[in-house]
Amino acid sequence: MSEEKEREHYRKLRRYRFDPTWKKALGELQSFFFGEIVVGRIQRYHQIAETALDALQAEVQREFTSGKKKSELSQSWLKDIRLAVDQFLAKAGYRVNAVPNNYTEQPPDCLADVRYNLNLLNGILDESQDSKYGTQAMMQQVAARIYPLIDEFINNCLVILADHFRWPGTLNAAHLDILDSQRQKMATEAPPDEGEKIYPRWARDMLKDVKYLVRMKELEKDKSCRERDIVPISGLIISCFVRNQKEHQTVLELWADKC
Repeated sequence: MSEEKEREHYRKLRRYRFDPTWKKALGELQSFFFGEIVVGRIQRYHQIAETALDALQAEVQREFTSGKKKSELSQSWLKDIRLAVDQFLAKAGYRVNAVPNNYTEQPPDCLADVRYNLNLLNGILDESQDSKYGTQAMMQQVAARIYPLIDEFINNCLVILADHFRWPGTLNAAHLDILDSQRQKMATEAPPDEGEKIYPRWARDMLKDVKYLVRMKELEKDKSCRERDIVPISGLIISCFVRNQKEHQTVLELWADKC
């Protein structure tokens, strides 16, 4: 812009300004530190984000301490197992609906289908025929999907327990018995109204759940060990096949001589 045009532009601006306040406003704008606005906004949004994050963390913790997450986890792996077993049987030629729902009172439509399914189930459960049916490979695939979810649940529980009890350092599975015995001793020695605060029920339940899942993983690796109350994923899969096997055996016992 030429010098003459700048002067003309300035003259036009003068028409719209009020001189008593123009210089004052211009001076305030020149002296104002706009960086303060930016910093203030950033700090405000940072506080909002921190508040939202704290609320989210509290909600997540409530889902774990209430037992909701544990229930969701167990339901998800049972659903996965049922679906995997159904797909595996269908691929092997299993004849669905061969056994009536009320098989103790209602005979099957076709005993031949019942016998066929029973022979199939016997073969699936026979380790010597694994190369034919691929039962072990299927169980490994299902376990490979489920155990990472269990690991994630265990790790989240350990973080929550460590935070609640102010555990020094990182809490891991090896510390669970120590933490349990310490808290039980402290709760027992405390006044009756203080025991629950020292070792709340949700923490006792969570610790038991974590110990159960850790042992579950150990049993999965060591097939020679078995416990009545703890069943690994592979054991749950086998139980589905065995339950079907027993149902077919019962149907034949009840109806083989009557149909």
